[in-house]
Amino acid sequence: MSFYYKHKYGFSTHAIHRIKQRLNLKEEDEFKLKDIIIDMIDNSSYSFQTSKTIYIKSRKNDIYFVVDIITNTIITATKISPHKQLELLEKDV
Repeated sequence: MSFYYKHKYGFSTHAIHRIKQRLNLKEEDEFKLKDIIIDMIDNSSYSFQTSKTIYIKSRKNDIYFVVDIITNTIITATKISPHKQLELLEKDV
């Protein structure tokens, strides 16, 4: 009998590239990288949501993981200032 592990979130190719770049994890292989990111998301203490995406703050800097609500896929990792957060939330209303 084999064991198949599926992550809680999907990862776009773009997200993998941005995560490696912005969190300085270039040397990590993709499977280990996904485990690190899932752990960061699970231990996050701040997030906010628009109608189409969830923004989850990482423990490092002001990097947010952007998750598509419909597909539950991490689509990118980006810096978001408090001002930009307000703009995103106001635009969504």
